Parts: sequence; structure tokens; C-alpha cells
Amino acid sequence: MPVDHLDPAQVQALLARIEREQGRLDVLVNDVWGADFLIEWNVPVWKHSLEKGLRMLRLAIDTHIITSHFALPLLIKNPGGLVVEMTDGTAEYNNANYRLSLFYDLAKTSVIRMAWAQAQELRPHQCTAVALTPGWLRSEMMLDAYGVSEANWRDATAKQPHFVITETPRYVGRAVAHLAGDPEMMRWSGQSLSSGQLAKVYGFTDLDGSRPDAWRYVVEVQDPGKPADATGLKRLGDEAGTPMRAAISIKEIRMNMSDNRSIDETEIRDLVESWARAVRTKNLDGIMANHSPEILMFDVPPPVQSKGIEAYKKTWDVFFAWFQDSGVFDISELNVTAGDDVAFATALMRCGGTEANGDKVEIDFRLTICFRKIDGRWTVMHEHHSVPAS
Repeated sequence: MPVDHLDPAQVQALLARIEREQGRLDVLVNDVWGADFLIEWNVPVWKHSLEKGLRMLRLAIDTHIITSHFALPLLIKNPGGLVVEMTDGTAEYNNANYRLSLFYDLAKTSVIRMAWAQAQELRPHQCTAVALTPGWLRSEMMLDAYGVSEANWRDATAKQPHFVITETPRYVGRAVAHLAGDPEMMRWSGQSLSSGQLAKVYGFTDLDGSRPDAWRYVVEVQDPGKPADATGLKRLGDEAGTPMRAAISIKEIRMNMSDNRSIDETEIRDLVESWARAVRTKNLDGIMANHSPEILMFDVPPPVQSKGIEAYKKTWDVFFAWFQDSGVFDISELNVTAGDDVAFATALMRCGGTEANGDKVEIDFRLTICFRKIDGRWTVMHEHHSVPAS
């Protein structure tokens, strides 16, 4: 349900629908933002665009207040509710460091204070509010900025060595899940927390089994100008210095295998979504980034098959001539199954283009992609695009 969180009527309608369909609200993750394009880094307030700066504050602060105004009456109907105000930086770090823009600094510190204030108001209702920050997040925007995907994100360390401390969005998501499942969550109420901090308390890890502590890394390594080194700050498995057990049970082995399968499926899902984004922006390098030189493609228009990366590349010339600037290349359903070294993904897709007569059309099609893990990376070996026979 698309909602403009600056429009009180739309937010009110959203909460009315939640109450009508679910009858309650247990967790509110207030993560509205979308102002990255407005920031002018290292520009003083008298030179920064006032229009952009004030818009940034509206997106960072007004949206959260409007959402809480309509959401909290439903949340407090039951004890144990949780409000998570998402921000960038802990209170400790932000209080001691200028965030390179007055507007950005104010936006991110205000959210932390907002969580503290809501904690006071929610406490009589036995509900909790916290501020939570991820570390350096490998978001879609960040991956695109460095020209990598989740599958090959480490390549970005060649441009920015400190990228080694980054984390997936799932890491902070797991932090929220553990908070929501903690029967004693009110001990955190009003506090400023981080994903790395909560990982140590609750024992969860990122998808690769690591436990990055990015805000400690920033203070101890990045800000002092030391060479990039996440040793001890992005640990795998048990805490540093804790002896590993000599043996584990069959049950634990199976659980580890299941976790690895989940990581593989997530990497493949990210690959497919990154590929679709590249198609929408007509980024040919991004489209071919994870494809084998021996790729075999079955497409809807001729030829019947295309063998090899050069033939695959030529198929996109035909597609883009039809696609033009429609921007429609969307995944409506995606399923992934991964083994140890082979995997496949199936998806229902929709694309838009312009016919020879000038008519703009949208077409639903089916997609199957086959992968092989080569040197530890998932590589596309086969793509099959099809439409139902008429």
C-alpha cells in the first residue's frame, strides 16, 4: 500500500486498514527517509540549499511524528509494543562528531531524541521505544554506488578499504526481531542502540556468520586514519579468545548447512534483483556482471538461442530498442532454490515497451535462471525468458 508519510490523511488510512485487517499493532519500525539526494556534504549552512535542507528535515522528522501520531494509539492497546526509530549513528557518536552537514546532523540526532521522548510517553502503557542504527549498510544504493552486488561486495574494498566493515540490511533486521522477541525489552526503552551492540547481547550474526561492530570500528580504526582492518571487530562465530569446541552435533551441522543455504539463496536473490535494476536503468555492464562467458540464453524474440556472452549482449540491443525509457522491468514473484554448487531461480516478471505503431504496452513473462558456484561466487549459466503460447 503506497503511502506518503507527509500526508496525515494517507497515514491515518494506513493505520485504519491495519486495525481493520489485523486488529492490533505490535511493532512500529519508523524508517522513513529518502533524503540522500538532498544532502550537500561538507557545505556550511549558509551555502547549503535552504530548500533542500528544510525538505530533508521534513522527511526525517515530520514523517516520523505523523506516523507515530496515528500508529501509537493502536500500539498501546496491548502491552509489550515496540517502536524502533531508525537513524544513522549512535547518540554517543553523534554527540561527539559533526555529521558533515547541519541539516543531516540535525535530522539524525533528532530521531534519537524522538525515541527517548516516545519512551517516556509509552512507559505507562508498558510499551518500549528505542533508537536503532545499523552500521555501514550495504543497501542497494550503496552497492550500486560502488558498482558491486551483494555477491561480490568485497570488490568494493579496492576503492574503499573500510568497506570491509559493512553489513547487510538483514543484520539490523535481526536486531529488531530479537528486540521484539525479548520479554524484557523495556530495559532498553529510551536508549540509542546499534546492530553491532545488540548482536553481542543476543548472539545473532549477519548472513555470512560475522558480527560486525561498525561504530566501534569507525572510532578505533577509520576516524583515526588507521589502515582498514576489521580484525576483532567483524568476528566470525564465537567471541575472540573463546576456544572453539572440538566437536559439534549432527543437529548443529544440519543447522549450519541450513544457514549456509539461506545465505546462498539470499545472495542469488540479490543478484537477480540487482540484474533487474540494471535492466531498468539500461546499465549493460550491470546486466552482464555475473554472467558466465559461456552463458546460454533462450529468449522470446529470435534467435531461438544465444550462446556466449557476446551473443547474450546483442540480445539487449533488440530489447532496449523496444523498451526505450519505459522503466518497467519488475519482479512480481521470485523463488530461489540453492544446492552446494548449483542453484536456480524462477520469477514472474513484467516489462514495458513501445510497439512499432507507437502503442505503449506491458507484457507479463516468465524467467528461469540457472547458476553455478565458481570460485565461491554464483554465476549465471543459463537464462530462459518465455511467454505463454497464444
